[in-house]
Formats: sequence, C-alpha cells, structure tokens
Amino acid sequence: MHASIRRYKVAKGSIDEVVRRVDTNYLPALAKKRAFIGYFVVDVGHDELVSITLFGDEFGTKDATEFSAEWVKEHLHEFNVKREENFEGKVVVHGGE
Repeated sequence: MHASIRRYKVAKGSIDEVVRRVDTNYLPALAKKRAFIGYFVVDVGHDELVSITLFGDEFGTKDATEFSAEWVKEHLHEFNVKREENFEGKVVVHGGE
C-alpha cells in the first residue's frame, strides 16, 4: 500500500465550499482510479486542509498526485488553493479497517 499526504492552504473562509466540491466532484473521480483504496481530508484549522490518499501501489499514488494537481487548478482556482507540502511513500505500518 502507498500513501500520498498533502497539505493545502486555502483562501480565508473558503473551507466549506472547497470541501463540498472535493466531496461531490473530486472524490468520485479519484475513486475510479486504478488501485484506489481510500481518501481522507482533515480540516486542521487556520484555513488549511490535509489530504491522505491510499493506493495499492506506487503507480496509483503518483497518478493521483498528477490528477489532483490538475483538478485543483481547474475546479478550485478561485479559492487560491496552494499545495504547501506533499509526501509520498510506502505504508509500513497500518491498523484499523
């Protein structure tokens, strides 16, 4: 299993609309990608979101990173979304469902 963890800064007061668009438009498209396992978004406060994407292999993770960058440019441009950090790698410990 491979993961991509990204931290985004968004325009002040736009979290709710960004999350709504991600939930209704981005997630359904992402879920159709090869080897998709799961996707999570965490509101960490201060107009920042952290996303965690899980795929069964490294190719899926890299493909999702490219897809995400393009999707954000196309669908969230008015919210000044900036990817602050991006981490990708093999999941070495996991638990739960």
